[in-house]
Amino acid sequence: MKVSMVIFKLLFLGALFIISNQDLHLIDSSERGVFIDSYSFWLSTLFLHGREVTSFVVKFEWLPPKDMGGEGVIPKTDDKIFYGG
Repeated sequence: MKVSMVIFKLLFLGALFIISNQDLHLIDSSERGVFIDSYSFWLSTLFLHGREVTSFVVKFEWLPPKDMGGEGVIPKTDDKIFYGG
Protein backbone atom coordinates (compact mmCIF):
# COMPACT_ATOMS: atom_id res chain seq x y z
CA MET A 1 0.00 0.00 0.00
CA LYS A 2 2.80 2.41 0.89
CA VAL A 3 4.75 1.61 -2.27
CA SER A 4 1.74 2.22 -4.49
CA MET A 5 1.09 5.53 -2.72
CA VAL A 6 4.70 6.63 -3.26
CA ILE A 7 4.50 5.68 -6.94
CA PHE A 8 1.21 7.57 -7.31
CA LYS A 9 2.68 10.67 -5.67
CA LEU A 10 5.75 10.58 -7.93
CA LEU A 11 3.58 10.26 -11.04
CA PHE A 12 1.38 13.12 -9.82
CA LEU A 13 4.44 15.26 -9.09
CA GLY A 14 5.73 14.55 -12.61
CA ALA A 15 2.40 15.72 -14.03
CA LEU A 16 2.61 18.92 -12.00
CA PHE A 17 6.14 19.58 -13.25
CA ILE A 18 5.02 19.11 -16.86
CA ILE A 19 2.09 21.47 -16.35
CA SER A 20 4.19 24.15 -14.68
CA ASN A 21 7.24 23.91 -16.97
CA GLN A 22 5.17 24.20 -20.14
CA ASP A 23 2.74 26.72 -18.59
CA LEU A 24 -0.29 24.62 -19.56
CA HIS A 25 -3.89 25.46 -18.75
CA LEU A 26 -5.81 22.21 -18.64
CA ILE A 27 -9.16 23.93 -19.15
CA ASP A 28 -8.18 24.52 -22.79
CA SER A 29 -8.66 21.29 -24.77
CA SER A 30 -5.69 21.91 -27.09
CA GLU A 31 -3.36 22.37 -24.11
CA ARG A 32 -4.85 19.26 -22.54
CA GLY A 33 -3.75 17.36 -25.65
CA VAL A 34 -0.25 18.81 -25.31
CA PHE A 35 -0.21 17.67 -21.68
CA ILE A 36 -1.34 14.15 -22.57
CA ASP A 37 1.34 13.88 -25.27
CA SER A 38 4.06 15.22 -22.96
CA TYR A 39 2.98 13.04 -20.03
CA SER A 40 2.80 9.88 -22.14
CA PHE A 41 6.26 10.63 -23.61
CA TRP A 42 7.62 11.17 -20.09
CA LEU A 43 6.08 7.88 -18.89
CA SER A 44 7.49 5.94 -21.84
CA THR A 45 11.00 7.30 -21.28
CA LEU A 46 10.64 6.62 -17.55
CA PHE A 47 9.80 2.97 -18.24
CA LEU A 48 12.59 2.64 -20.82
CA HIS A 49 15.15 3.98 -18.36
CA GLY A 50 13.77 1.73 -15.64
CA ARG A 51 14.13 -1.24 -17.96
CA GLU A 52 17.73 -0.31 -18.74
CA VAL A 53 18.61 0.01 -15.06
CA THR A 54 16.89 -3.27 -14.25
CA SER A 55 18.71 -5.11 -17.04
CA PHE A 56 22.03 -3.69 -15.84
CA VAL A 57 21.32 -4.81 -12.27
CA VAL A 58 20.28 -8.30 -13.40
CA LYS A 59 23.35 -8.75 -15.62
CA PHE A 60 25.76 -7.43 -12.99
CA GLU A 61 28.01 -10.06 -11.41
CA TRP A 62 27.28 -9.71 -7.69
CA LEU A 63 29.38 -12.60 -6.39
CA PRO A 64 33.15 -12.47 -6.18
CA PRO A 65 35.08 -14.62 -8.66
CA LYS A 66 35.71 -18.20 -7.54
CA ASP A 67 39.42 -18.08 -8.36
CA MET A 68 40.17 -15.26 -5.92
CA GLY A 69 42.44 -17.48 -3.84
CA GLY A 70 41.17 -16.36 -0.48
CA GLU A 71 41.56 -12.64 -1.07
CA GLY A 72 38.55 -10.63 -0.10
CA VAL A 73 37.08 -13.44 1.95
CA ILE A 74 36.14 -12.45 5.48
CA PRO A 75 37.94 -14.75 7.91
CA LYS A 76 35.76 -16.78 10.24
CA THR A 77 35.96 -15.48 13.79
CA ASP A 78 35.46 -17.23 17.06
CA ASP A 79 31.84 -16.83 18.19
CA LYS A 80 32.95 -16.68 21.83
CA ILE A 81 34.41 -13.24 21.24
CA PHE A 82 31.09 -11.84 20.07
CA TYR A 83 28.74 -13.70 22.37
CA GLY A 84 30.87 -13.63 25.50
CA GLY A 85 30.98 -17.42 25.84
